[in-house]
Amino acid sequence: MKNLKYIVIFFLLFTETSCDKNLELVNPNDLSIAAIGQSESDLTLLLNGCYDALQKNHADAYRWLDNFSGISFGDNNITDGASTPEEARYLLCWSRSYLLIGRCNELLSIIKGIQAPNTAIKTIESEALFLRSYAYYQLMVLFKDVPLVTSRQSFADRLVKKNTQAEIRTQITKDLDYVIQNLPINNRYPKVTKGAAMTLAAKVYANFSEWNKVSQLTNDLISLKKYSLYPSYDNLFSEAAENNSEAILSVAYLSGLGEGEAFSGIFSGSPNQMDPPLSNYADAFYCTDGKPIGKSPLYNKTKFFENRDPRYEVNILRDGDIINKQPFAAKFSVTGYFLQKYVRVNTTAYRDDGPVDFMIFRYADVLLLRAEALIESGQLTPEVYQLINQVRSRVKMPKVEDVEGANLTQAQLREIIRQERLVELGLEGDIRWFDIKRWNIVEQVYNSITFRKRPYRGEKTLFWPIPQTEIANNPNLVQHDWWK
Repeated sequence: MKNLKYIVIFFLLFTETSCDKNLELVNPNDLSIAAIGQSESDLTLLLNGCYDALQKNHADAYRWLDNFSGISFGDNNITDGASTPEEARYLLCWSRSYLLIGRCNELLSIIKGIQAPNTAIKTIESEALFLRSYAYYQLMVLFKDVPLVTSRQSFADRLVKKNTQAEIRTQITKDLDYVIQNLPINNRYPKVTKGAAMTLAAKVYANFSEWNKVSQLTNDLISLKKYSLYPSYDNLFSEAAENNSEAILSVAYLSGLGEGEAFSGIFSGSPNQMDPPLSNYADAFYCTDGKPIGKSPLYNKTKFFENRDPRYEVNILRDGDIINKQPFAAKFSVTGYFLQKYVRVNTTAYRDDGPVDFMIFRYADVLLLRAEALIESGQLTPEVYQLINQVRSRVKMPKVEDVEGANLTQAQLREIIRQERLVELGLEGDIRWFDIKRWNIVEQVYNSITFRKRPYRGEKTLFWPIPQTEIANNPNLVQHDWWK
């Protein structure tokens, strides 16, 4: 059950930043700080509005990012290489992130005026700083250089310039240092915790290959002894598993109040055809002997779903599975596959207003990220094997030593950890896309796609443009050179 319902009680918190320069310089929608109290209850209401903006950011966009990573297909101009700065999806991701940032800045500006904040108010402040940092993390990785706004904006100072990715990263890590010190280990679900802040910081440092920092943060998080792998990978992505031992940070959804999600349901009269997996992803799952399908004697291409890593069936719908009271057949999908992770397959409930919470961060990701940090920093210790084996053992896949061997080289272990992150964390939003970007293998991945060849456009593929409407409405915003 959800213990926190994200319902916005009041406000227009986000001062508009994309306004016509000919409008009057007094914003009639501007919210007076004097109208908002400084009590803990008032601040909590505003914080709920920040969480609501986080929810909006994930409601129907999170799985779409997998289309760029070579594991699912989305029929759009971006993946076809025909996008321009006018592309609506660029603006959607941009505006949702700045909606969250604006609401957090509004709350933080009020807290800044409190002379002696108590522990509860410091916790609220830290939650807002975390949410703002998370929004900037996504913007920084998706768009690279973007405006860094850290205070409440008035209508008069709306024409901001963009900052460098390095400046944004510095702000994020500075804020997260404070957040880690001030957030509790336990918080009311699904609010932010110390572990979530550690995870985000580790991901930020991983993006810049600062492996010693990643190693320290993941070690500290594991040492909290708060998290553990949920016993059943089969049920991990269901409503029944919400608030489980593996969930470090989740976005909560609730049906019936307009606070539901649009990713777990199905279309009326047919299976969910959104973003179907590609054969590249399906073929990546090893057989139960721990060997790739091209090397395992257990693989039968006429019954390709048999004798496979159990995570295959959790992620991908197979022939004969019942969905919407009818058996699925590959012919129903343009790629030959349908996704199953996070999808309610045996239900008559359709899309929109779904009840399933989405895990932004989970413990398996942290274990594998720590293993990667050790590998990349040259610490090829038994712990690397233990971390990977811990994740594999949940689905009863063989240990690394039993298949790939012991005393492996850095290059061999790097290949293993990247494979493990793919099959464990695929179809979970930005994870795979952000992974292949920081590994510098996007072009390689795109060249391997066999369904509708995907053009690689260099920096145009790696970093999105500033939306054209933002450029048109703000003369101080300069488009990235590679998008001009």
